[in-house]
Amino acid sequence: HVTLQAGAFSNEMKCAVICAGQISDLELSTAGTDVGGRALVKLEGDAKIINVAIWGSDIFEANLLYEESAGSSGHVRVQGCQFRNSSKAAFLASGGFSCIFFADNQIYSGDIKIGGDGGLALRNMLVCGNIIENSGEITIENAKSGAGIFGNQAKKIEILGESVGVSAFGNNLNAASDQPCISLGSDTKFNFVTGNSCFYPGAGIQRPVEDLGVGNIVRFNSNDASGGGGGTAGVSSFKGRSGAVMPQIGDYTAAMVGAIPSGDVAAVRAVTQAEYDALTQKDPATLYLITE
Repeated sequence: HVTLQAGAFSNEMKCAVICAGQISDLELSTAGTDVGGRALVKLEGDAKIINVAIWGSDIFEANLLYEESAGSSGHVRVQGCQFRNSSKAAFLASGGFSCIFFADNQIYSGDIKIGGDGGLALRNMLVCGNIIENSGEITIENAKSGAGIFGNQAKKIEILGESVGVSAFGNNLNAASDQPCISLGSDTKFNFVTGNSCFYPGAGIQRPVEDLGVGNIVRFNSNDASGGGGGTAGVSSFKGRSGAVMPQIGDYTAAMVGAIPSGDVAAVRAVTQAEYDALTQKDPATLYLITE
């Protein structure tokens, strides 16, 4: 166990600890003094944080910060960790990086915020199997194809910025009754959102998915009334009938099913194919039935 005092925090580095390698099987905490919005741990390069308990403070910008310059090739792995006491972000990642794996972590308070800086492509990112308590959120910004968010428990998920081709599935979300459980921003395109639980237990209702983007595919989440999503779900009733609706007389007109209206037929005549072909003039009010 390591307790970090206020004097351990660097203004220049914005943190107390810099990890460019691996920290594992450790408990890090702070005495709770004012550290000016800095982070407890800053990750650089190919950093790994494995099985570490990080006990921060509400005064942190983030308990765990990853911030790299444009064009960085860093690979970050954060797995099996516990985060406590952050009213802002348990994990805040920005800048240019090539791979982030944030998995199997337990966050007692705080959010997960990951975003490519300045329109940089955020690829090869997985946020999976995390449990975020006390109304924590997952926010992903400017992510590209290859990014995935799955199997997490959180209040809500936000996919923002110019995110393209992100997959979000199998998440258990419990947004409050006045909020969507998943939000896709106006500049998002072609993201895939499916198989998420959107149930708010406090009110016993399903929460919606807010899709403001273009070409996003939203299907088969728990709030889909008839198995479809994204505005393309099936109907829940037809002509005042609900449940397993069966066709009835009067449901369709002849024109709707490609048939001849009954009022247009004055006679029915059975003929062979040869007789029908030999007719020089065919009566439009006669229905000809071809016999074998």
